[in-house]
Amino acid sequence: SDPEGDYAANGGGLNYQTGRYRQALKYHQRHWERYAAGKDIDSLKAIGILDCIASCYLGLGQYREAVYYEQQGIHTFEELEGRDAALLADYYNNLGTIYKEYGRFEEALANYQRTQQFYEAREEGLTMQRAGLYLNLCKLYEKLGRFALSKEYGLKALAYYEQYPEKYIPIAVLRASVYTTLGILEEHGNDYQQAAFYYERAAGIYEAAYGRENPWTAGSYNDKGIALTYLGEYDEAFKELTKAKKIKEAVYGSFHTSTANTYHSLSDFYRQKKDYKNALKWCVKAEKIRKASYGPRNLRTVRSYELHAAVLYEWGIDLKKALAYISFAFLIYFDAVQKKLCAESQIRFVQYNLYQIYLAVGNPPEMFAEWVVGERAKLMDGWFERNL
Repeated sequence: SDPEGDYAANGGGLNYQTGRYRQALKYHQRHWERYAAGKDIDSLKAIGILDCIASCYLGLGQYREAVYYEQQGIHTFEELEGRDAALLADYYNNLGTIYKEYGRFEEALANYQRTQQFYEAREEGLTMQRAGLYLNLCKLYEKLGRFALSKEYGLKALAYYEQYPEKYIPIAVLRASVYTTLGILEEHGNDYQQAAFYYERAAGIYEAAYGRENPWTAGSYNDKGIALTYLGEYDEAFKELTKAKKIKEAVYGSFHTSTANTYHSLSDFYRQKKDYKNALKWCVKAEKIRKASYGPRNLRTVRSYELHAAVLYEWGIDLKKALAYISFAFLIYFDAVQKKLCAESQIRFVQYNLYQIYLAVGNPPEMFAEWVVGERAKLMDGWFERNL
């Protein structure tokens, strides 16, 4: 019996479920301190505490810390005698999710595949765990641009989750997560009406589960706002994006990767309305956060470079800077394609934009290939990080 530890665990769990990650972290750290001080907590429980701490850091967007604590838990678990391999696989699954949110997709895929190998070796049982892994693979393959695989795994997860009543909240929120990714896939196919439908379903579930002021709910408001933007329903889109921004800033603060996602969405919203001054303002905000959180060459940061270039190009100002941004994006995507971390369709789209901006600056078409070689040298030299 450990009443103080149980109190800390329960306090951490309740705060985590409502998106109060900083408060949750304090509870879990208090629990961990009891273990470190030699209180009567077994090793398996200690590993669970490390996993909880990692999850809190993930919610706060502090990815290095999240990776550290999850790896500490895994290393501790691997040293246990008679360990449950299924539980170890779950921790690798969790580590994959941290890497996915970190934008380190290669490491995310490696951890998910390791988890999948174990699950496939077990012919029976682990149904819930399999569904969770399918959901994670669905999300990751969308990020990698492998949309057919993403949809395949999403539908596999959904087939399991839809066996439960809609009012069963623990499963309902997982179903909402699948709807969100299916919405993103519809956006890739330019079917924004269907995307908005999926986002609306997800938002309804999150509202019922967590309330209207929760960051999960805010994420659906953000997604729906973007779909409505591309449908030309600007007034409704702005309402959704403003709700998302207000909630995320209240929960996370203004310098957080989730908040940056909504700043990016606001930038795209204003770009579609041709209000380039506001588009640039929100793009720069998102880019600054992503650079600091993910690093300048992370694929999530690159999305900001693409948008920055598009805003400047469409506005017709500072075209040389626009060219530098889209060139940096193209070169990072090119390397990602070689590592199979990005779809070739993505780089073709960026290359088209690169060529258009290259010509707009006044460069000769016949020198394009040679110019790209020169840009590669600038990438190797770190020129873009120093000048953008």
